[in-house]
Order: sequence, then structure tokens, then C-alpha cells
Amino acid sequence: MRTGFTHEQLVKRARAWIHRTNRPPLILSELVSGPETADVIGIDSHKSVLVECKASRSDFLADRKKHFRQFPEHGMGDERYYLCPPGMIKPEEVPVNWGLLYTYRNGVTEIKKAVRQPKDIRHEVGAMLSLIRRIGKSGPNVSVRVYTWPTLSTAVAIIAEDGQR
Repeated sequence: MRTGFTHEQLVKRARAWIHRTNRPPLILSELVSGPETADVIGIDSHKSVLVECKASRSDFLADRKKHFRQFPEHGMGDERYYLCPPGMIKPEEVPVNWGLLYTYRNGVTEIKKAVRQPKDIRHEVGAMLSLIRRIGKSGPNVSVRVYTWPTLSTAVAIIAEDGQR
């Protein structure tokens, strides 16, 4: 069942909602980190808010089968929400501790508040490092080095001009 909203439109609304309600200094969208691609995640020094955007019910049902949904401690986001058109997902259908947002033509309404839950911080750090790599290799006072090991893990070292890490 299609809803009239595209996934891209939902992502834009999720970004605006996170910005308006949480004001984090960093908002990322559709950035892969480990096994998870967060539709939108806002990160500050105290918490992170993840929003998964669902334009179809079948997408929501498929999402529930993912490993990091079944084991929340492997996922991203201290607070996690689904964003969808009104009524597509019922509040009782969202996982424990998840919140639910409905989007209308004129905005987003919080239907169910998310509760802070365990997460795998490595995925959020990986997303931030991926962003740093995409921004550029260097700046006036910073050099970014990307290291890749045979295990396919990657690390980024940010080194000040004077060589200090």
C-alpha cells in the first residue's frame, strides 16, 4: 500500500522534526554504518535520536525482521522512532521502547514517545567517521587519514597540523 509520501519526502520531514525538537549539532541521513543504514539520526553529546521512515506497510513489516531490530542493543539511537503516514503503523505494533510519528501535509505529530534504550555506539561513531571522510581529506589545521585493515574495519585519525592527535 503506497501512501502518497515518497521515502525522500519522509526523510526530509524526519530531518526537520529532529532539528525542531532536539536541535542536535549533527543530523545525518541515509548514511551506512555497519549493518544499519539510518534514514535519519540526530547526534549530540548526550543522546542520539534515530528515525526510520516508512512509506509502505510492507517496508515496515520487513524492517521488523532485521537483526538489529530483534536485538536492539545492536542498533543505533538512544531514542528510536518510526515515521509514517497516519494509521499505517499502529502504536501497539512498534517495538518496545520505540516511538511513533505520523506525518500530515502540514507537519509531524508524535503519537508515541520513545524511551531511551541500549545501543551499539560503534555504529554511530562509524557514521560520524564516514561523514568526516566524505567532507574532505584535510583542512587548514587538520589532516584526515583513513586506515583500512584486512578485516575490512576502518579507522580515521584526525591529526592536528602540529602532529597532535
